[in-house]
Amino acid sequence: MTQKSAKPEKMSWLIPYLIVSDAGATAHFYQHNFGFEILSTAKDDAGKIFHAELRYKDIVIMCGNAGVDGDTAKPPLQGHFVSPVTLYFYHDDVDALYDFLQNNNVGVDAPPTNEFWGDRVINLKDLDGHRLCFATHVADHP
Repeated sequence: MTQKSAKPEKMSWLIPYLIVSDAGATAHFYQHNFGFEILSTAKDDAGKIFHAELRYKDIVIMCGNAGVDGDTAKPPLQGHFVSPVTLYFYHDDVDALYDFLQNNNVGVDAPPTNEFWGDRVINLKDLDGHRLCFATHVADHP
């Protein structure tokens, strides 16, 4: 008898799940601005996306609308708090990403900076205030 895997083959062992105000808008934001692939979506009876699964390189993130199935969790901006978690992504060229985001009116906290651990980074927030950091490794940590 073949033993079934504990997780689907194409999924990561850790999958961040973001509570958002509009999963469809969030999926489009991540796809358009950062190159995420939309793997799947789930729609309600009215055809509105309430859940999305997204892939970036070798990681998957999921997002779902606040209030689905009675869940009381809220996205940072809706709950009026600063998220204590930052999603940290590596990117091939953080300087080019910064220029792209600036040209597309996506707010970035500051221009790219070199950090002591050897990464060049930009920090920003998504549509719902989830904190994101994109980094390119530029030097080995001494």
